[in-house]
Amino acid sequence: MTPLPKGHGFLYERHPTPGKQWLVGHPGYGGSTVMMDLEDDVVIAYVTNGLKTGMGELTRTYRYLRNAVFECLEKTKVAKEENLC
Repeated sequence: MTPLPKGHGFLYERHPTPGKQWLVGHPGYGGSTVMMDLEDDVVIAYVTNGLKTGMGELTRTYRYLRNAVFECLEKTKVAKEENLC
């Protein structure tokens, strides 16, 4: 995993959706994380009930949830464009 660029107190994480640029946010103590998609006005807050520290596999639950949220959002956008919703 590549270190995340930092600036103005926030971390910048590559967006999981192809064609998108960045998520902006910050990890918290124990694995909690908040990330914002400023382009689509979406905020994801992940709070754990256990103490998890580190990167890589220790953050996989957050990454799976983040990816699922953005996958659902993209499917909703496509459905709206095709008048399926």
